[in-house]
Amino acid sequence: MLKWSKDAIHASLTDIPTKEAKKEAIRIFKNIQIYMNDRKTKNANLKPQQIAIDVATTGLKSPILRDEIFCQVVKQIQSNPNGQSSQKGWDLMILCLNCFPPDHDFENYLEVFLKNNSQPVDRYILALHTIIYSKARKFGAPTPTEYDQIVSGKNVHHPEFSDMAPPGAPSWQDLLMDWTEREEDGDLTFTSGKHDRGGGPVIAYNPKNTTGAPAGAKPPPKQKPVEPEPYRGPWAELIDPDSGYPYYENTETGESTWDKPPEMP
Repeated sequence: MLKWSKDAIHASLTDIPTKEAKKEAIRIFKNIQIYMNDRKTKNANLKPQQIAIDVATTGLKSPILRDEIFCQVVKQIQSNPNGQSSQKGWDLMILCLNCFPPDHDFENYLEVFLKNNSQPVDRYILALHTIIYSKARKFGAPTPTEYDQIVSGKNVHHPEFSDMAPPGAPSWQDLLMDWTEREEDGDLTFTSGKHDRGGGPVIAYNPKNTTGAPAGAKPPPKQKPVEPEPYRGPWAELIDPDSGYPYYENTETGESTWDKPPEMP
């Protein structure tokens, strides 16, 4: 089902709860086809930039359509016989990744798709991880200038994603480079598994023996784990109903934060 098509769709690709949203999904797919030059438009004044921004804005305003938009872009990229059309699909993908995240249940599929198909892979994975973990940010529709920057690769992510990393923390590029080098050196073996938040298959790695112990050596005896003392401080872990992510609230001062307080176990 998720393969390129020159024809319009007559139903949404995902399970959408309302009739209005289903109609909107069909409209979005036509716009994606027009943007990728897979469909002609009668409006000669309609610029590709405007179409792409409209698609991204729709995803920002309608969370129930976000996975649908990602699915439609994936569909028009896969098995696309036209290289220029396929590249337009990737341009739209990076724009959407800079504007809104996929649903939790779709994260795994999208990440595996990007890992296996995007070039350069670190650009798309970085954008995906940035949008997923920027939980406290409020995002807006991209301007024409931002569209040009994102598509051209000048900005890997939206200017509002300016979270400061802790001192000494490695960048996503460093992590991905180390991961790629270790994969090429044969230090990692890859298996298919399940993400702990549910959803489809995800690529996981199992490090090979790096302890230096001789082959066939018996492992050391298991030690009884030490039970940590229960936490009795003022901080409580709660779940944000909008994002589904945990946050932390100080019951004494009313302060709240996305970052786990260091005194909590």
